[in-house]
Amino acid sequence: MPEYAEILGNVYTINRWFEELQRNAGGSTTPTALQCIWTDATKPEMQKARPKSSRCARGLVYPMDSSSKIMRGSSGAQKPLWPHCDNAPLRNLDGFELHHVKATPRTIVFDFGAMRLQLQLHIHMVSQVYTRGQWDQEIAQVPSEVRKFRVGVGLDFGGWVVALLTADNVFTVRTCPHWVAAHSNLPVHHADVYEDYMAFLRDIAESIRNSASSEVLAINWVRTNIGGVGVYMSEEIFFVAGLSPFLSLQEFFRCPSRVARFCEGFWTLAHQQRIRYTRWLNVHAKKQVLISSRMKTLWTEFLVRASRLLVL
Repeated sequence: MPEYAEILGNVYTINRWFEELQRNAGGSTTPTALQCIWTDATKPEMQKARPKSSRCARGLVYPMDSSSKIMRGSSGAQKPLWPHCDNAPLRNLDGFELHHVKATPRTIVFDFGAMRLQLQLHIHMVSQVYTRGQWDQEIAQVPSEVRKFRVGVGLDFGGWVVALLTADNVFTVRTCPHWVAAHSNLPVHHADVYEDYMAFLRDIAESIRNSASSEVLAINWVRTNIGGVGVYMSEEIFFVAGLSPFLSLQEFFRCPSRVARFCEGFWTLAHQQRIRYTRWLNVHAKKQVLISSRMKTLWTEFLVRASRLLVL
């Protein structure tokens, strides 16, 4: 499962592009209408594709349409990648305008107005925004086996393509898409430990009430059931909380101290991830700022000129 920081990083990348696009629009209509959805084929899909000269058969990323039968997700829980409403594919993407992108502890949610797309990431992926030229002249021209990464889904906005990529080239796509109407509840829900701690605690309490006696390892249970907790995060939380990785779920749930330390440990790590982000910043929220010699010279010259103007 994706880690808490992975989801935040992916959504931040997309939102940075989206916010810049809106700023440059200057109040005019923003070019964020969804025009096309791209994807890379799995190996079985390539072998079945006809004609053999098609982009799909040649291993090139290809655009989808309403006739597409492509399903994505883990076995037994696959969903159509092309948007559906009432179990029927939409004819086209008319009216799909990107309003905002947000993160949940385990998913990325794209709000297109009439519908929302919730992408549940089951394997490590990275978001990337391409210009039209980069997409058409580079990504779209190279087979997935050659470029060594695959496009799980590419959202084409005309001048830009927002793609979710994976380095896993084993041709098993496990990005699970969920298309829902704007008024519907998102199918995958996990309370955010940092943004809504009380809701997170209520979910934990509900899990305790509904749990049966089980000898499954608690560390494996949290990886599956707690949003944002994957292999790395679970190990870190158990370490800072002083919990044994060999605790059974029953031993974990029947000890209030252990559950409390787990919750506090998860919150603490989520908080520390945000604090550590300041290391990447040069100016914002800094009491002291290091500058180059050239910048110091310019700054000194500015002070001298400013002081002269004040005297006049």
